[in-house]
Amino acid sequence: MKLIFIIIVCLSSTAFASEWSTLSPETQAILTSFESDWESFDSSKQDKLISGAKRWLTMDQNQQKSMSERFQKWQQLPPEKRAELSQKLKQFKQLPKQKQSQLKRDISRFKKLPAATKQQLRQKFKSLSPGQRKQIRQRLKKR
Repeated sequence: MKLIFIIIVCLSSTAFASEWSTLSPETQAILTSFESDWESFDSSKQDKLISGAKRWLTMDQNQQKSMSERFQKWQQLPPEKRAELSQKLKQFKQLPKQKQSQLKRDISRFKKLPAATKQQLRQKFKSLSPGQRKQIRQRLKKR
């Protein structure tokens, strides 16, 4: 009996996938562009899309506008750049939570700097030799 169950689960990649008709009307409206391909998606992809739709429904208009703009920028990136950024996100998520928090604080602090200061820091970093930049990156990793 166990063997039959395992075989059925293994053969059916959509064994636990959501049926389009079981989605709420609000979720269907947001994901409407995926309706024709919905059944071909594995359950993991469906879950990610459903989760994103639920987040979208909790956002106010300004947040939705901001997210739409970010998504459009993402879509305009060349595939190589998107792959690079996806890899960096994976690396970030593999870091210990404490290190992730520290990086978030550092980025937040940098974003709060005046534009001129940020530009000066970028220029200073770019003017360093590759060896100097490597040393700085290594010191930052140790923090």
